[in-house]
Amino acid sequence: MAINITVPLEALDSERVATALANLVLAPGKVETETVVDKSKKTRRRAAPKPVPLDDGRSADERWEDFYGALPDRSQKFLDLVKAKGELTISEAMSQLDVDIPKAMGGITGSIGRWAPVKGVEVPYEAAFDSKGERVWRWTQAEDSNAKKAKGRARKEQTAASSDNTSDEPEVIAQLTDGMRELAKDFLTRLWREREISISNIMKEFGLAAPSAVNGLLEPIEQRSGEIGLPLPYEATTTTTGERAWRWRTNQAKPGNRQARQPGVRLRRRRPERSAS
Repeated sequence: MAINITVPLEALDSERVATALANLVLAPGKVETETVVDKSKKTRRRAAPKPVPLDDGRSADERWEDFYGALPDRSQKFLDLVKAKGELTISEAMSQLDVDIPKAMGGITGSIGRWAPVKGVEVPYEAAFDSKGERVWRWTQAEDSNAKKAKGRARKEQTAASSDNTSDEPEVIAQLTDGMRELAKDFLTRLWREREISISNIMKEFGLAAPSAVNGLLEPIEQRSGEIGLPLPYEATTTTTGERAWRWRTNQAKPGNRQARQPGVRLRRRRPERSAS
């Protein structure tokens, strides 16, 4: 659309006419802008999941399995390490989990803190500082059903032991586990009684989800062994199928064995000599 305006030349001498004409000429160049927001694509922050009702009929073990299964792999491994060691330093955690900076541990523990109340369980550890000022995590959860079952079986085996085995467990077990969590003593006692335990059986009996958690169970024992100068009563070995295992050392004799013999060798009683008549 075009607009024609005729202005006499003498009228341009008027300041008012010149200003009005200038505003009219510049008017088409004034464009108003407006920001349009598509409300259909508006994003909102995701709400936190609602906690699971405590009266949903599930047992504590079922809640724990649900909680554990919802965690990322590293968070699961972190829980296994804290549970096995009882107390885990941040330097140990970073080494075991391949974490480069301490700040990254916050993401691992953060997912645990987020999902625990959602799944109806308590965070199974507490954060603190050790005597050197290093960040540590201490396991606080009560024994789970797997650990209780393992203890129950150990007590039954001890009660059903043969009558010729009247001695208690070796003193080395008490010396190596003095002041430690019951889990370490249970492991040594079970190994002493069974003579050899595979890594899969250890994980099953003590409720450990990853093989790396077994190292956390052994490290405190091996560290104590070096501190008090007492040789370890067990040695690492492999089963006939190639599985990693631990065997009670033969020089750590099980009490009550009255006479040792080599496998495959039959022991014969010596007949009393007859006196010559």
